[in-house]
Amino acid sequence: MPGPPHPITVKTFAPDEPRLVSASDVAEVTVELDGITLSHQRDIGRSLGSAAIGLRIQRVPPGKRSSLKHRHLFQEEIILVLSGEGTLLHGDRRFAVRAMDCVLYLPTDGTAHSFENTGQSDLVIAAFGDRLAHEICLYPEKGLAFVERFGSDVPISSDLIPKL
Repeated sequence: MPGPPHPITVKTFAPDEPRLVSASDVAEVTVELDGITLSHQRDIGRSLGSAAIGLRIQRVPPGKRSSLKHRHLFQEEIILVLSGEGTLLHGDRRFAVRAMDCVLYLPTDGTAHSFENTGQSDLVIAAFGDRLAHEICLYPEKGLAFVERFGSDVPISSDLIPKL
């Protein structure tokens, strides 16, 4: 789920030119995982050819969520709200967010999170994270773990999730 939902076009650059793209020129792909999780994403980091830093711009329609509630075992993640209004779903708690609000999740944070668009227009967020080959992303409500090295989800016992 956190990996690229579709093949990414990586721009090539001459050695002496800056790796510069307009985010609006990066292909936007729609990711819909269930009835409530829907976002339109531009994978800026991979499009630029970054191997170590991820950056995705996500546009979330009103009434939808940016992702399944998840937490990372090894990756740091910073999410910046660029525009719109919504709610940060942080475990069982809810926090109002708006443009220029920013949240950091460290690998040691044990709380699953997502964003929900509770506004009237699109909620646009930028999600930054280090890209690690050994990353594991847990989806506790679904009983799944995305294993980056495999590029796919694996089922995980609900007994094990609290221990990770």
